[in-house]
Amino acid sequence: MHLYLNGIYWGLYNLTERPDESFAAAYFGGTKDEYDVVADFAELKAGTLTAWNEMIALAASGLGSDQAYQHIQGNNPDGTRNPAYPIYLDLTNLVDFIILHTFSGADDWPDHNWWASRRRGTNSAGFRFLVWDQEIANNSLQRTRTSWPPYPLYADVNTYNTPAYVYAQLRQNAEFRQLYADRVHHHLFNDGQLTVASTIPAGRCGTRKLIRLSSPRLRAGAITSDRHNPTDGKSNGSAIRPGW
Repeated sequence: MHLYLNGIYWGLYNLTERPDESFAAAYFGGTKDEYDVVADFAELKAGTLTAWNEMIALAASGLGSDQAYQHIQGNNPDGTRNPAYPIYLDLTNLVDFIILHTFSGADDWPDHNWWASRRRGTNSAGFRFLVWDQEIANNSLQRTRTSWPPYPLYADVNTYNTPAYVYAQLRQNAEFRQLYADRVHHHLFNDGQLTVASTIPAGRCGTRKLIRLSSPRLRAGAITSDRHNPTDGKSNGSAIRPGW
């Protein structure tokens, strides 16, 4: 959307829902008071860190065995549900989360810019991970490493106490690797969500919406001398170029 404050143009803004406990309850069920929410550098946003810390401890103890792999999902070694085990992790969600960051070249990650939420109690489906503030992925088609030391390849991220650490520990498990391969095939082939056939129409749809929302003056590519610079309180005389 284009934002004007007291007649002064402040630029083009992307409205985004904040994935907090209210967001989780609205999309995944329950009430906001039932949710643990963790973000960025494993900062607690809502609820408690109890389940989060337990999940990280399970990951640290190793997830290579089938028993450990099933345990973190709240299952017996044979994959059947064990009500005595909490469900710590929505495994498919984690895989899709990692695939998207790897595919898009998410630079400011994995230490930073992520959210996770989990509903407590018997209705829990485990922690779900949500992308946050990754527009930076649009500025390069060649980036292969994160900007966080030791600058690993996206597929090798393993920062402790983040979703990347759980992923790294799960990579030791053959069943997880097969799930990962299956999800890559699902998203990147046969008109999946990350194929050109799916992404180009979505991008064009977004562009058409922006054009419809733009004022005639902006659509024409006119100079916007009232573009406000929030750092110094002065106009910077920026121009909106034709074809933006």
